[in-house]
Order: sequence, then C-alpha cells, then structure tokens
Amino acid sequence: MELTTDTNSKIDRLEAALAEYEPVEMPLKHTFTDGLYIREIFIPAGTILTSLIHLQTHPYFIMEGKISVFSENDGEQLLEAPCQGITTPNTRRVLFAHTDVKWITTHP
Repeated sequence: MELTTDTNSKIDRLEAALAEYEPVEMPLKHTFTDGLYIREIFIPAGTILTSLIHLQTHPYFIMEGKISVFSENDGEQLLEAPCQGITTPNTRRVLFAHTDVKWITTHP
C-alpha cells in the first residue's frame, strides 16, 4: 500500500508540533550479525513519536509494555507485549506509549 500524501503531510505537521517540546531520551541498542541488523529502542511511558517511512518488509517484536500505534496500512492498534508483527513497505507510524516499551526490529 502506498502512503498517501495527505496522511504523510498530517504526520509531518504532528512532528513539527512535537518539535516544540523537550526531546525525550529513547536509548537505542544496535546489534549486528552476519546479514542481520537488530535494533532495540526503549520508549518511555507517555511518549508520542513518529517513524520514518519504512522501505522494506521486516519483523518487529514488542518485548515489554503497551503502545497505541496508527499507520495508514494497519489503522489504529493497541499492542501489548509480548507481541510480534510485520512492517510492510511504505509504513509510517504514529505511536503513543502507555507504559515503558521495549520495541525490537530486525533488518537484513
């Protein structure tokens, strides 16, 4: 599914509004193996964030916490650990962490 210009511009406007607030620390852990990149992000409770437009299909795993997620591809979802899913190309997300969240993605 192609991300529509309208949805993308709304997310851009949200990002601009969020830039007015103090940045939130979201530590990243990077792990590399032969042919695989693993990224782990810690998202503190109460954080609103957006993602880039994902270009490739890849899995994700929510290891801890509860988070609301909106994307044009999947609509609105409430995800709670333990949880796994697949990110498809052209996915861009808006997320709200209800609790502290540990989210892991893997990329070839």
